[in-house]
Amino acid sequence: DYVNVKSDGVDVYAANVKQAAFGATTTIGNTSNNEYVNIDGDGVKVYGGSATTFAQVDANSFNIISGGHTSASFGATTTIGPTSGSHVLIDSSGVTTKFDSNNYSKIDSDSLDIYAGGALKSTFGSTVILGTAGQARTEISDTALNMYDGAASPVARVNLDNSGNLTLGQSGEARTVIT
Repeated sequence: DYVNVKSDGVDVYAANVKQAAFGATTTIGNTSNNEYVNIDGDGVKVYGGSATTFAQVDANSFNIISGGHTSASFGATTTIGPTSGSHVLIDSSGVTTKFDSNNYSKIDSDSLDIYAGGALKSTFGSTVILGTAGQARTEISDTALNMYDGAASPVARVNLDNSGNLTLGQSGEARTVIT
């Protein structure tokens, strides 16, 4: 067991194995088995037995790396789960739960939006839309409930307004109005 003082740092040995090095890059622990702490200009990394699995703190974030892939990152943008697959993303625009780039839900300051197959399928906000805008859908607002057909230019076929009036059919066609 000994300490080696050099011009560029200090190394600490136990049983002839370097256990710590202090200098521009500081390591504490046995680097040969990847169980050590590394401190350098890029931040701090804590290894737990694998060269590709570690926790890292840098100037912008705290990251969990597993098998060489980021499993979680906590910073201005936070991700939980590998970003190449299903994960949660939290940033200044809201919270997104992603299954893939075409299938996800997003919560922001005014609504919860659900996307499937790359298209907006439902919105829950001041107006609730069940279905895809421009297609057959149901819309609920503070003044009415409307059900639209699936025509090329969708038309409200059912309307229940906040006065209790129920209209079945569209203007200009045979329709039923119940007041």
